[in-house]
Amino acid sequence: MITDRSIAPEIHPISGIRYPDVKSIQLTNKIPVHILTSGMQEVAKIELIFFAGRWQEHKRAVATCTASLFKEGTSKRSSLDIANLIDYYGASIQVSSFIDYSSLTLYCLNKHLEYLLPLMTELITEASFPESELELYIRNNKQKIEVNEKKVEHLGQRLFTSVLFGKNHPIGYTTSKQDLEVLSRKDLLMFKQQHYHHENAFIIASGKLTDSHIQLIDRHLGIPLNQPADKKTSIVSLDASPVDLYIDEKADALQSAIRVGKRFINKLHPDYPLVKATNLVLGEYFGSRLMSNLREDKGFCYGIYSTIASFVNEAYLCIATEVGADVTESALHEIENEILRLQNDLIDVDELQSAMNYRMGVFLGDLDGAFNQHDFLKGLLLFGADKEYMLHYVDRLRSATPQAIRDIAQRYYRSDTFYKVIAGKNINVS
Repeated sequence: MITDRSIAPEIHPISGIRYPDVKSIQLTNKIPVHILTSGMQEVAKIELIFFAGRWQEHKRAVATCTASLFKEGTSKRSSLDIANLIDYYGASIQVSSFIDYSSLTLYCLNKHLEYLLPLMTELITEASFPESELELYIRNNKQKIEVNEKKVEHLGQRLFTSVLFGKNHPIGYTTSKQDLEVLSRKDLLMFKQQHYHHENAFIIASGKLTDSHIQLIDRHLGIPLNQPADKKTSIVSLDASPVDLYIDEKADALQSAIRVGKRFINKLHPDYPLVKATNLVLGEYFGSRLMSNLREDKGFCYGIYSTIASFVNEAYLCIATEVGADVTESALHEIENEILRLQNDLIDVDELQSAMNYRMGVFLGDLDGAFNQHDFLKGLLLFGADKEYMLHYVDRLRSATPQAIRDIAQRYYRSDTFYKVIAGKNINVS
């Protein structure tokens, strides 16, 4: 049979989203473990998540620095020994730090769990943060800061978050050379002791796991992981700017970085599903209105997106793009026009359906395979959300109407509540 390529395949609506099968238990040390067992390959992903991010810092940059140096030496092994051991088993251990949390993630073949889980325990309990590695980290990151300070997109984002939250807020500050220069090994050891312990963690384990694998996890990660210590006061001071337009002129820049937005609702707010639907239409995927206008029609930019950054205690909306300096004012005008169009006119049903089909497709991708389900589940657990939250979220998305989109745009996207930040060359914005 010959396929007629001139005829597009029929599009079928997505009838429903299936929540992954999750088994939740506790280890001997009371750490909650959420297990996703699926897949055909003998591989595993084990992630220890600690509430040890920027939000818990007592000193700027300490959370990211601590996470970055976990694999650079323990009381038993050097950084080279650790790297060689991981390579020998063809595995990967990643340590990452974010606003709300930090995590240690192991990827490996199931048969190597018995050799690599002890290393994870060693990293958590015995990380020594050698002075030489700290000095190297500081030197390298100071160089990265110097490079970033020449990029308008970095300058624009740095100014944008500081305007929204203030320079002493975990989301508002950008790490400076001065922040790095005052970090000490003592700071890292203190932060580890205060936050990297079994009373401040949960685990997600995914892959083709058996009961024997879970027993291995309990044997090595179910022991006391550090002794909890008294925590120092975190740096959380909100100091939003009273001014709604900021311009950071950079004489040698070829472009202007535009950031438009405000502090926003996070994913626990009842209106969040419909807000996400509205934001999707505005600028959250390639077929959005902002992309169609500023990229496809006007040719002002390579890309433009409207993003909701949702954290446990905060959130912000950011419309971001980089344009030629000569069209900066025109680009801002078009952004405002698209927002006004959402507020004043009912969206066409076909356009709304196309956007919702895209979002439901993204949901399916997020739940395709154990490791994708792993990340999806983490996004729920960090917010204390569950299966009912997800099902409610999907139902609200699928029931979005043109009237609901317009109502949300009028309530949450008022231009007079937005901050505008521009970083670039020869800027003339009124």
